[in-house]
Amino acid sequence: MLDYGSDFFNKSKKVAEDFLQTVVIVDDRADFGPDWQEAKVKKLETPQQMHSLKSDQGNDESAESGQKHELTENKKDVAHSFNAKHVIDNFAEKGIVCSVIRPDEADKKTLIDTISKLATVADIIILDWSLHQDHGEKVKEILKRIAVFEPAIPEQLRLIVIYTGNPDIVNISKELKVYLEKISSEKFSIIEDNFTLYTPTLRVTIFIKPEISVPEEHKNRIVPFKGLAGKVTEEFTAMTAGLVSNVVLGSLYHIRKNTHKILHNFSEDLDAPYLTHRALLPEPQDAENHLTALVVGELQDVLEEAQVGSLSDLNYIKSWLEVNADDGKKYKLQVSGQEREFTCKEISKLLEDSLENWTKLSPTQQKKGHRLQLTRMFKGKNEESEFYDEKFAFKTSIRTYYGRSSPKLTLGTIIKLKDENEYLVCIQPRCDCIRIKDPNRPFPFLPFKIIKKQGKKFELVIKGKNKYIRLIRINNPYALKMVTFSHDGKNLIVAQEKGDKGKFYFQDTEKREYEWIGELKSEHAFRVANEFAANLSRIGLNESEWLRLWKDKG
Repeated sequence: MLDYGSDFFNKSKKVAEDFLQTVVIVDDRADFGPDWQEAKVKKLETPQQMHSLKSDQGNDESAESGQKHELTENKKDVAHSFNAKHVIDNFAEKGIVCSVIRPDEADKKTLIDTISKLATVADIIILDWSLHQDHGEKVKEILKRIAVFEPAIPEQLRLIVIYTGNPDIVNISKELKVYLEKISSEKFSIIEDNFTLYTPTLRVTIFIKPEISVPEEHKNRIVPFKGLAGKVTEEFTAMTAGLVSNVVLGSLYHIRKNTHKILHNFSEDLDAPYLTHRALLPEPQDAENHLTALVVGELQDVLEEAQVGSLSDLNYIKSWLEVNADDGKKYKLQVSGQEREFTCKEISKLLEDSLENWTKLSPTQQKKGHRLQLTRMFKGKNEESEFYDEKFAFKTSIRTYYGRSSPKLTLGTIIKLKDENEYLVCIQPRCDCIRIKDPNRPFPFLPFKIIKKQGKKFELVIKGKNKYIRLIRINNPYALKMVTFSHDGKNLIVAQEKGDKGKFYFQDTEKREYEWIGELKSEHAFRVANEFAANLSRIGLNESEWLRLWKDKG
């Protein structure tokens, strides 16, 4: 469990607070008066008021009983109340815009629709558990919509906070876990505090409003209104704290911060020259992609000037190492069949100087650094450690698919013939993948075979079912495969979604179906095509074999 008091967590929290912009709160007891709650509590508990009420009503037992009942009910009202002004001001101090929705009892459907829309743009959602005393029914409907079935935001990272006046948070937590696992295909884990449920993309945590009487062991879940912003940002940080994710959050923060400057740099003054540029191009449609590249370049300029990579520099690394070391002191690495221990200081030296200059290993061991289980050392011994290298390799070479449009057949597209294990990478030049006038167009593909045995060479990693698959290219010209696809002469050849959600297929002219696997990043696709072209252009000479052997083998 991440140490909330560590130096790395505090650094990560600062990054998260810079990134966070919007919070949406839903509470039917929200009140915007500055001292509403305090005044109400004082009014209820003034001795003079109690004496006055008793004097007016005499010693009538039923009157006294009614007074006690009224007092109890009013205290319940105070317990479930929500001081919106204190919370909004608290978030504002951190530069976060907080919106509070106080729903009417009759607008259940409207409320769920509204919160579902806001979930696509809000960074954090905070919900009162019992809206109009419905014991969590509306909250569960909202969770069902935004956490499971909202198609516009698949796999979006979400933090949902339950902020309740109900002291029975033990049963609320149990009820939530049963419900979420019932409606979701994902398994929800519970952090050891028993009040935080999470999956890789969703975190639901429960806190209690002030003025609530709870058992001693649950008092750490009580959060005052003026402390809610700090507690919520801590929970968000617990989802995002990491060397790589800090850089991502920092990047998004700087893009947000410079949004209006970027808009100014691309004002309407550029419209006319853009049209001129489009008119002069042999293929006017290419101008649309040129604008995309122009915007990407502008964003890259912003990030490079901001030096966002420094959020993963050696200072951050040292803090990270201290948090993740065994007992805060040691890292264990298998070297030549033996387990060796290294201090955080020694590992810091490795990450500062590189493996080839690290004196803790021999020159022979340094040369085979990629075979050392460095990632397992950093991550710790768990069953998933062996896949983290594959995950990073996949992220650096394969484009992320965000589901906004169907995949197209182009340079770098990876496909697989249905029910076969050979993977094909398209090496058709991109200009020949679009605006095809003939009804049919052959596409060249290089085959990649699966590497199953550990220790064998591989050059590409793709996602399989519940695992990553290692591939090696067959770069010989005779291995080249030509596959012909039909075309309408207007657009790129588009894959069709079939069956399981997220699976797309291309169909060739012989009605064979090829599953779309992914697409190489541009530079990786160009490298594959270039190396194949270089291999194709090699020259065979009739020369002295004795001379050739001396050249190749020495």
